[in-house]
Amino acid sequence: MAKISFTFLKSRAILYFLLVALILAIIALVNVFLFPDSQKVSNLKTAENKSKIFASKVESLYNKIKPAGSNISLIVKVSDQGDSSLAQTLKINQSDTFELSFDYRYFIDNDKFNTDFIKKVAIHEYMHVLSLQNSEFKMLNQSDFDPSNKEIFDLSQKNCDPNYFNTEGCLADNSYLSQFYKRFWTGSLKTEYDTIQSLDNKDQFYQSLESWGQKYKDKFVSQIAFVSPEEDMAESFSLWVLDYDIENKSQVQTEKISFFEQYPELKIIKTNYIKEFKSIFETEN
Repeated sequence: MAKISFTFLKSRAILYFLLVALILAIIALVNVFLFPDSQKVSNLKTAENKSKIFASKVESLYNKIKPAGSNISLIVKVSDQGDSSLAQTLKINQSDTFELSFDYRYFIDNDKFNTDFIKKVAIHEYMHVLSLQNSEFKMLNQSDFDPSNKEIFDLSQKNCDPNYFNTEGCLADNSYLSQFYKRFWTGSLKTEYDTIQSLDNKDQFYQSLESWGQKYKDKFVSQIAFVSPEEDMAESFSLWVLDYDIENKSQVQTEKISFFEQYPELKIIKTNYIKEFKSIFETEN
């Protein structure tokens, strides 16, 4: 009789437990349907906290790999940019201060850092910083320089030739960008690209650029790389730093990735980046 009573009590305890669990589940569902905003606020706060941690980690990473004696100053911003740009680098007022913006939606997945993607994009953006610091330029454009003035832009570009010219100014002979540009952006590839850049119609421009990129796809390491010499070099640099491989690489793709081997200072950055990224990001987050 006592044994039967014990079994009965045990069964009732299990039923009570299941009943409580069911009630809690119902409350949670009611909260979601009746008070959806509270759930959104909770999710938003989690995303905001995670994005702040992400910004702090990226800034720490960049500071640790900054070349000795460099005047580079970085402002890292992380937010929902609300457009198609997952990351971008902006040089501020012809100085060595750069603003790097990251759209956290691309780098945080299910409340976890997407470390593989962060690793590639962060070093890609850092090459933009390295290649646009003031010491890389032969001459910076005046503060009132208007890149939309085609006549002035074309004249400035012609005066800079054979070095690379962009909206910031004329790159120096031995700059990363000029050396990369003079080696890989030559012949019909360069001539056709310059023609596309002169197009005023945006739709025609993007369609022509896409077709041109497909035509020369074996000369670029990714679909982003053909957008400009800056993107081409940054993409090639990221593959070199991370030792990523491309299936069936062409000779030009191989040469672009190995281009950076000639710079001892970049080899140091490569070594430090891998070490510091692992220390900062590849831990419990």
